[in-house]
Formats: sequence, C-alpha cells, structure tokens
Amino acid sequence: MRLLLAVMLLVPGLALAQARRVETRPTTETIGSWILACAADPMTDKGTCQLRHRLWLEEPRAPAQTTSELGRPGVALEVIQRQGLALPAVTARELTMDSARLGLLALAATAQLRFGREAPIDLPCALEGRTMMCAPKPEQAETAAAQLGNASTVLVRISGAGISTETLALDLAGTRDAIQKFRARAPEPPAPPPSFAPGAELRSLIDQLFRGGAAAPN
Repeated sequence: MRLLLAVMLLVPGLALAQARRVETRPTTETIGSWILACAADPMTDKGTCQLRHRLWLEEPRAPAQTTSELGRPGVALEVIQRQGLALPAVTARELTMDSARLGLLALAATAQLRFGREAPIDLPCALEGRTMMCAPKPEQAETAAAQLGNASTVLVRISGAGISTETLALDLAGTRDAIQKFRARAPEPPAPPPSFAPGAELRSLIDQLFRGGAAAPN
C-alpha cells in the first residue's frame, strides 16, 4: 500500500486518471411515421436497432430537478422481430425502481391493437430484462404481422393492474419500407429470456429490474 501511494505521488495525475467511457450514440432515421434508431457495439461492430412510431403513447419524463417528482420511461408502439416476422409491440424500456408502476403493470397488463377495421389483437405484457414488452401470442403472430404491414391506422389501448387508458389512435405510413430497413440493419435477435410471470415474489421483480440487460437505443 505504501509503495502504491509513493508511486501515485511521484507520477502527477496518476491518482486522478480514469478509463474513458466509450459513447455509443445512436443514429436515427425517420421513415414515414416511424423512427429507426441504431447503434453499433464498439466491441463487435454489430448493430442493435429499435423501430418505433414517432409519436409516443406516453411521453418519457425526466426526474424533476427541484421537486420530488419521479421520471418515467416512454411507452411506445414498436416493431420487433420474432419467429421470423416483424411484429407490433407496445413497450416501456429501461424500467427502474422509480418507474415501478409500469413494472407492476407488466405483471397483469394487456395491450390491445386494432388495425383499420380488423378485429382487435390482444398483446399480453411481461417483463423482459428492464423492458415491459407487450407482444402478440404465437398463434396470432402471422395475423399481426400482416395487418401491421397493410394498415394506415391503428388503435391502441393498455389496461391492467387497476389502470385503464383511453383508446389512442396512430396514423401509419411507410411501414413496409421501415420494416425492410430495420430487418436489413438489425438481424433478428435471439429469443428473449423467460419473462417475469404473474404471481412471482416481489423480490424477484426487484432483482429483475436491477439486473436486466441493457436495452437497444431509444
């Protein structure tokens, strides 16, 4: 210990030296009503992308600097890749303990989409890492993918855990082009880990919120 302190005193600035953080700033592109955001992993040069509607279902909010008001993540309509298909999903990413309301919502929530005049599609919600992910059931995946690519409007409603939102409407444009660019720039990721199941202990929820993997760029 004494030798280390002596070296630090002899070499100016050594005690304050720190490794530089490598920033991974996403690039964004607007395609019709969609925003494609991609970032490259500096270790592998592999890209990760998110494709979300340019309008938020619930806008993100940063914590207030002068009050005790907590921040919250945004809730968005996204396109995700699963089962070889581009599917609609309702997401809230980067959940923290400050956004526990959304985390608890994921335990019993369901999102519902209606493309044009088609029948509504239920999207059960679950936690995947630190993301609330509401996605179509496997048996409805092909139907949801087809309707997503063809529709010009979609209605969205989220309900559960005693919370019910009003029905929100989004216009859709350039969806097929956006999906094509999304799939070209970001190959389908591996299957997500098992989601947090309703009825699990609160300790498991807390652990998952803290230990969940890093999300793709917002």
